[in-house]
Amino acid sequence: MAELHRCAAEWYQAHGATREALTHLVSAGESRDIDAACSTVERSVRTLLKQGEVATLRDLLTCLPPEVVRRRPRLVLAEAWLLLLNRQYQSLAQYVGHAERLLEAMAADDSARTDLLGEAAILRGYLCMVRGDVRAAIACYHEALAYSDVVRANVLLPLGGAYRTTGHDAAAIEALTAAADAGEASDNLLVVAYALAELGYVQHAHGHLQAAAATYERLVRVSTARIPNGSLPLAALAHVGLGALHPSGMILTPPSAISR
Repeated sequence: MAELHRCAAEWYQAHGATREALTHLVSAGESRDIDAACSTVERSVRTLLKQGEVATLRDLLTCLPPEVVRRRPRLVLAEAWLLLLNRQYQSLAQYVGHAERLLEAMAADDSARTDLLGEAAILRGYLCMVRGDVRAAIACYHEALAYSDVVRANVLLPLGGAYRTTGHDAAAIEALTAAADAGEASDNLLVVAYALAELGYVQHAHGHLQAAAATYERLVRVSTARIPNGSLPLAALAHVGLGALHPSGMILTPPSAISR
């Protein structure tokens, strides 16, 4: 029976039905099958988060035995990101602490360990922001940058927001610009969208109207160029920003040129 489940899993995986493949691997029951299922999800976590496929990630995690998930730091942190997005901050703190304890047991020279420590530091930074400790949040974000370049875009976005909160708008503009560039380079469209939207807002607030318009138009271009026959829904933020510039006397790009 286990071999039949493995064959079914292989067939489903080859046809892009990941959830069904995971179900059959778990049903096969042996540790190597469970490991294969977990590894499949682990390889997908960052891509799914970058693409905003939160529901898909949650669905895949539910296919795995909870007791196994709790032993694997990559999966624990995946659960932690979902908790952050759902604003379940008390549980988030517990998951981040558990993940960091698991990571402490890994070899110090393991590159996966440093990348995941960077993720954990980002999540701790968000928790500090929730508590109102902005300085501690900024420290966490800089700690994350020191750990790994893999999470660079994900760090620079909240770092820019933290600088804005403390009134350091020049540093915020620098961080948000870098976040947008890093997000675009790594195909992280959600980071690009949020970074450019916030960057445009800061530029507008400081009277840098031409720069703000260029930032919003970049967001429209990025969102339409990367998604065939459509645009990222967050591109609406760009149109709102461009509309807000109109009362300031800006000569805007004609709507037909930016909303195709």
